[in-house]
Amino acid sequence: MLSFYKNNEFDLEKLDEAALNCWINTVNPTPEEKEFICNLGIPLDFLTYSLDIDERSRIEEEDESTMLIVVRVPFFRGENVDIPFVTVPLGIILTDKYLVTVSSQNTEVIQTFASGKVSKLSTTKRYRFALRLLMMVTVKFLAWKTNYTLPCRIPNY
Repeated sequence: MLSFYKNNEFDLEKLDEAALNCWINTVNPTPEEKEFICNLGIPLDFLTYSLDIDERSRIEEEDESTMLIVVRVPFFRGENVDIPFVTVPLGIILTDKYLVTVSSQNTEVIQTFASGKVSKLSTTKRYRFALRLLMMVTVKFLAWKTNYTLPCRIPNY
């Protein structure tokens, strides 16, 4: 599934097609969607790495204008399973024209961003967007730990 977003003056707007400086989100892409993304100048390997369930967090650069950031994000599978939370890889691909996120699952992190609940989000400022995405992943991990383990005391420094 491909989704296109771009911020306007006030909020995040969903588009019908890709535009310059937009955010392209893809969840479990079909071969046609992978081909579309590759036609934008993104290497197929970047998509493959992002969809590999065993992929570890890392950064890779193709050239000066294309970068892949892979990070593991929490994914809630449901309360009726043995392991309710797992992590899945999320690929963040930065180019000089687009920001692309790739995942095999529709995670809560991406849902939060796509819903427009993140204030002052700019698709034009791709590095800032990526940093805010990474911050949201951190917040979700902390919330996960706080809600599903015994509380721990954080020392005051």
